[in-house]
Amino acid sequence: MNTKNKINFSLNFGGFYHSEHSETIENNIELYGYDWEEVDYTKTHTNYCKAFLNRLGEELDVNLSFISLDSPRQYNFTTDKIFCSISDKDFKALLSTYDTKELYNYIEEHSKSRSGFTSFYSGYAEVKKETDIFLQYLFNYILIDEDFNIYDLEYETEIKETNLIKQ
Repeated sequence: MNTKNKINFSLNFGGFYHSEHSETIENNIELYGYDWEEVDYTKTHTNYCKAFLNRLGEELDVNLSFISLDSPRQYNFTTDKIFCSISDKDFKALLSTYDTKELYNYIEEHSKSRSGFTSFYSGYAEVKKETDIFLQYLFNYILIDEDFNIYDLEYETEIKETNLIKQ
């Protein structure tokens, strides 16, 4: 979806269910001595996603704007995704670097229907017609192809607010 020279899309970063991202957060909770039962994971995950987008944007020399984090109620069919946006200018800059034969082959392979999956956008030509879908494939490819250091992200671990007054 394009809005005012910005393209909104979902970024599949691997989510927080038994992932390197949840491990990073848990390690920081332990390192800083937080009680895991007191951590507000919803706010902490949001802070982490914003830091992740900032780092990814710095690495790619583009501006990625955080919109929201979509976390499923159950993790048996899908995982967390970041909804974000990128400017048309930054999208074109990424294309000049990454729109290669390798990306073409990646999209051709990963967008075709197969057992258990029916593709609504099969092949590079179909995927490229929908900019937000293309960006999903592009960032999947970039995150596989590039080695980004996510282990020293700076984000705030949030503690739950309680209305209990200790006497």
